[in-house]
Amino acid sequence: MAEEIGFPLIIKAAAGGGGIGMQVVNDDDDFESALNLCQGRALSAFGDGRVFIEKFIEGAQHIEFQVLSDGKKAIHFGERFCSIQRRHQKIIEEGPWLSDDVRKEIGEIVVKGAKLVGYEGLATFEFLRDREGNFYFLEVNPRVQVEHTVTEMIAGVRSCSIRNKNCCR
Repeated sequence: MAEEIGFPLIIKAAAGGGGIGMQVVNDDDDFESALNLCQGRALSAFGDGRVFIEKFIEGAQHIEFQVLSDGKKAIHFGERFCSIQRRHQKIIEEGPWLSDDVRKEIGEIVVKGAKLVGYEGLATFEFLRDREGNFYFLEVNPRVQVEHTVTEMIAGVRSCSIRNKNCCR
């Protein structure tokens, strides 16, 4: 599977978070030892040794969109630029950062995603953007994240106080 994905790739703990159990692998010679290392870290940190692998995007920017949905309608509050990190932990999050056209395009995608699955509540859609400007879906966190205060300041809304109301009219 590693050869199918291609190098460089990244191994991640399936039950993990916060960058724990992640390892970038640049070639096949290092894959087996990195896999064993990540499985051991995942088991130790999360009680679950399962891992998955993804293509590693060198120099990628980390961008998040917070979405509020009532299960039928959804809105987004724009993006947070999360690329300033240390050891896979975000240090500074800023926004707005994208061009209006790109914000509109990605915003429509995250709203559509929330509506398609009938999601209710706050969620954060995360993406990586490569040097050519291509976006790659990373994950959805279906919860209020610590960083929601950044979005609230930017958008001028109190997302936690309105998440249970029908605010998507």
